[in-house]
Amino acid sequence: MLLKGSLISRQGSVNVVSAGSLEVRNQISAGAGVSLQANAGDLTLAAVSRVDAAGTITLDAAGSVILDGPIGGTTAPAALLVTADSSIKASRETSTLRSAAEVSLTAPVIHFDGLLTTTGNTPTAGDYEVRISAADELRLTGRFSTAGSVLIDSPAAPQISNFTASQTGTDSRWKIQSAADVALGRTV
Repeated sequence: MLLKGSLISRQGSVNVVSAGSLEVRNQISAGAGVSLQANAGDLTLAAVSRVDAAGTITLDAAGSVILDGPIGGTTAPAALLVTADSSIKASRETSTLRSAAEVSLTAPVIHFDGLLTTTGNTPTAGDYEVRISAADELRLTGRFSTAGSVLIDSPAAPQISNFTASQTGTDSRWKIQSAADVALGRTV
């Protein structure tokens, strides 16, 4: 399924389900939530796309989720939930993700090279507003600007290089957990 036109619901939700792959090349905006689902393929937000919602934005793919366009640029969602059976990839040049509070990225492979911004502070000790979970491979080379706490979970050896993180929230913290070595640093 290829979406070239705009889908706008000022007060309600936008739900799009594709039997195969789904590619978005324009604006999707909702006063409530947005749900995009690719049941047998990849979900792609092209660089020319834009997804905004006041509620929860949910992206789910049986293949990969490819994030090239901005999410929450005009209206930051209350939550951004991205799951993929294969991989999540966010490009350095055009991928900008913004959320008012919760962000969850879950896939076997995650390559995050873009910008992630959250504005919601940690209200409860022990919770994590941003959760990155990669079962097989994690590479972070982008930039995080978060107010809430961040949990990075990768059983394999995560690679975190050329990565910038800033945290502004009171009582917020970072936790990186891995069953293997964690590589941090800058590569030339």
